[in-house]
Amino acid sequence: MNKFLIKGKIISVRRLNDGRGFVTIFSKNGVNIYPQVFCSLEILEKIENLPYRAHVCIEGYVNSRKINGKRVQQFVATAVDKDVTYTEEVFGVKGKFFKPSETYVYLSGEIVKMFDNDKYLNLVVKTRTEDGVNSSILTSLKKPDRMPNIEIGNSINLVCSVSTPIKKDEVNGTEQHFEDIVVLDFAMN
Repeated sequence: MNKFLIKGKIISVRRLNDGRGFVTIFSKNGVNIYPQVFCSLEILEKIENLPYRAHVCIEGYVNSRKINGKRVQQFVATAVDKDVTYTEEVFGVKGKFFKPSETYVYLSGEIVKMFDNDKYLNLVVKTRTEDGVNSSILTSLKKPDRMPNIEIGNSINLVCSVSTPIKKDEVNGTEQHFEDIVVLDFAMN
């Protein structure tokens, strides 16, 4: 399994030269986050027809590929819907307030690589989407006091959140945006 769900407010829409594009969503998972989601032309046009700063629910999968020799992960949308207010959900009448935004990533697969530092155990998990897309996704697991025995080759199920740190390039001073996938809970198969 390889799925994500992001509920939040669209704050930016950008179209690429090939017609596809990406949107930046404002969401909260305890802190403000700004994940960027890549979209097909069809989904991008649906988003462009929504009002400015519309509340949306986007579903999709995480893709991993190499760009200029570096492995990058990207959120890829497969569906987008306008979010509904509390009263709209229950009574069918548009209200003023939306449910809290949320961002979750659900992964299930085989651990193919592990490395750690003082605080985190980083796991690379080989996943497969419902459409048959294979990706190896990097996740970060904060080391619990009692770490279970986790080994390469184990099957694992993960529920994750997303962090979007901005890191400055030391050489040219430019900012780079990242989407880190942080494990909230896991279970071994």
